[in-house]
Amino acid sequence: MTNNSNPKTHDSLFKWLISAFTQEFFAHYFPHVKIGKYRFIDKEFISKYEALKESLKGDLFLILEVEINGVLQEVAIQIEHQSQRKDIAERLFEYLCYVWLTEKETRMEYRHLY
Repeated sequence: MTNNSNPKTHDSLFKWLISAFTQEFFAHYFPHVKIGKYRFIDKEFISKYEALKESLKGDLFLILEVEINGVLQEVAIQIEHQSQRKDIAERLFEYLCYVWLTEKETRMEYRHLY
């Protein structure tokens, strides 16, 4: 019997759940972190990097601009559900590099404003 289900559907469901229950997500996984205002900026993040558009389509990858303990920060959430044992280290490292580059660019943009 062939499994014709779309593996992206699972990620899309969890992406929706985290987006819909952000306060509860943080309260459960990070009970000592108090969050305030937040907004999702993953679409803006992905639009900066052409290489990410296809690889992240439907993946569970969210970036928030969130107030944590009174300080506005950017947080990347990457959760990988795998139905088969598979090394995902390279893909996670690639995403981490993109997050780091975006943070670096953001700091550079702010420096130019002063």
